Amino acid sequence: MAKQQPQQQTGDAFGYKWAQRDSYESPAFQKVVQDWLIARYCGGDHAVVDRWLTGGRKSILDAGCGAGNPALLLFGEHLKHHDYLGVDISSAVDVARDRFAAAGLPGDFLRADLNALPIADESVDIAFSEGVLHHTNDTFAALTALVRHTSAMSCGSPNTHWAGRPGARVSSHRRT
Repeated sequence: MAKQQPQQQTGDAFGYKWAQRDSYESPAFQKVVQDWLIARYCGGDHAVVDRWLTGGRKSILDAGCGAGNPALLLFGEHLKHHDYLGVDISSAVDVARDRFAAAGLPGDFLRADLNALPIADESVDIAFSEGVLHHTNDTFAALTALVRHTSAMSCGSPNTHWAGRPGARVSSHRRT
């Protein structure tokens, strides 16, 4: 996979980070992160995830999945009834694959650049990207690519200066 230099550095750094599983797998840390995700994306109401996933099997794209932590904590057992694709530019996809298998959850994993995903436009129901988009060479282009692949809803959080607004995030965008 050919990557531009900054993306090579990003891939190397996050591949290393997510391989350090003892730094994020303690039950206490997992609980804090899960509560934070539910507050951030669901207004503190976990039933929001249930509503997102009603109406039959959904395809979920986790763009920049890292070790799969946000998806495991936000979607949890729901993943048994939906089609999950975790994509990351780093070797962390291998860690995510192992963690999903250990949790008894299905999923497919792909090492790829978010701006060049080998999937069809409007082919996923939900695109999820937690704390990733601002690590790409062009945050707006990455967000545009993510939305292009999504048929129904996308949520993400480029949690740095994006569109001129510190801490900006996109959440629960639905196509109409």
